[in-house]
Amino acid sequence: GISTDHLLNLLGAVIPRPLLLVVPEFHANDFERLKSDAVSLYQRLCECWKRDGERARASLMGPPKWTRANGKLGSPEKLNVLFAALDACLGDNPTSFGGFNELEKLCPQELEKACLKAATAPQSPFFPLCAEYIRLRDEFGVVTSAYFISWAREELRRRKAARNILSFDDLLTRLHEALQGERGDALATAVMQRFRAALIDEFQDTDGIQDAIFQRLFGDGTGWLYLIGDPKQAIYGFRG
Repeated sequence: GISTDHLLNLLGAVIPRPLLLVVPEFHANDFERLKSDAVSLYQRLCECWKRDGERARASLMGPPKWTRANGKLGSPEKLNVLFAALDACLGDNPTSFGGFNELEKLCPQELEKACLKAATAPQSPFFPLCAEYIRLRDEFGVVTSAYFISWAREELRRRKAARNILSFDDLLTRLHEALQGERGDALATAVMQRFRAALIDEFQDTDGIQDAIFQRLFGDGTGWLYLIGDPKQAIYGFRG
């Protein structure tokens, strides 16, 4: 799920890799679409639980059908706790939304896995809606992550500019951006007029940005590019 720790881990993985392409590409209307879908699905879940909740309860509380290895369902005590959580979030006067954490257990595929081989999995119109919720939840997580990465990259650049901060990584990324920009050819020509050859020692410890700069300046055959390195001696494994 989406949490502060999840977003911080994303930040740590993406910020040092400016060339990393994030897919799917985020679009501003994705949130509005997901919001509309979520509101509609919540209404359908509430209506179905009100209409078919008793049938779902009876199906789950029927004859013993759960495998011993399954710890998510099975005992009347666990089921009653689950029912209470669903009542609290899907009833006429919701008091808690913790029951949404329980919906994954009621997806048809999860119920199938939890049942004994000879048993018939519980049936209710409510269970397919649980699977639909999980799909929507996961899509929301992907879209939120993509949006956060896009926002964080631009926000970090803005805050650095406001504080006149320039890191060593920024020196590389700015040069790379300049070489890829409108005046990139002129910049590359100016550099190559001054340096006809480049010798890169310990090449195994360079990253994607550095390699892209070398290739842009000296990789077209008009200059000399010497790469010296040994993959077995790489000390920056996190660079790939």
